Amino acid sequence: MHTIWKGAITFGLVNVPVKLHSVAEEREISFKMIHRECGSHLNFVRCCPVCEKHLESSEIVKGFEYIKGKYVHLEKEDLEMILPESSKEIRILHFLDRNEINPIYLQKSYYLSPDTFGVNGYQLLIESMKQMDKAALCQVSIRSRQMLATIRVVDDCLALTTMHYPDEVRPVDAVPNIKLSSTIDQKGMALARNLIEHMSKPFSQTEHKDMNRDNLISYIQQKIAGQEYVGQPQSSATIVVDLMAALQASLEEIKSGNEIESSKRKNFPSGSLQSSSSTETA
Repeated sequence: MHTIWKGAITFGLVNVPVKLHSVAEEREISFKMIHRECGSHLNFVRCCPVCEKHLESSEIVKGFEYIKGKYVHLEKEDLEMILPESSKEIRILHFLDRNEINPIYLQKSYYLSPDTFGVNGYQLLIESMKQMDKAALCQVSIRSRQMLATIRVVDDCLALTTMHYPDEVRPVDAVPNIKLSSTIDQKGMALARNLIEHMSKPFSQTEHKDMNRDNLISYIQQKIAGQEYVGQPQSSATIVVDLMAALQASLEEIKSGNEIESSKRKNFPSGSLQSSSSTETA
């Protein structure tokens, strides 16, 4: 697993050397811009519309527009003086209950692994946090940006998740229409609870995949092979205006689907089912 940062977790006078690894593997398909007429790859160049010339990197400076058309220039030296240096420290500010931080503040997650001389401190921190059901609020600098972050224990591994600062998160009061008054029908409430109950099940790590990506890969492969792509039929959702009717129809659809799945399981040979399951797990 690629290391993107090396430093240490510090709390009090304790120092635990760690390495940072990205949790997610980006699998988006990237495209290039092509001239339709001749098939050439297009390069993006920086051009000044006033001077009408292409610019080198040395001729470009960052600018903040404080009024329309007026900018404060920020040279590289200015930014280095103002912004904090990339610290090699994940400084724990304090510990808190594991589920205390609202997920709305969370951004990107990373795994933390112990460096060569940090194994004992790493394991000690994990076991202490697990036994006390705690998380840690910390401060870290990654790529010259100072951020808040939280550290949690995930499957005997420390995971760091960067956070939005509180003043970056918009208040719920700013969301339109959430305070419109509405009378809740008790029969509708019962149907909704029943529907939620039938649609509830544990999260599966293997059940969900990016179908759009798979379809795109299939299309590209067939284009390369000179074959005609046959698209998947698009399902048209039925719009039901009546809320009660929609709840009832949804519940009946879920129950019908569950009965079909149950019937399949009863008629499926147990030996084949085990074989299929073990293949998926592998």
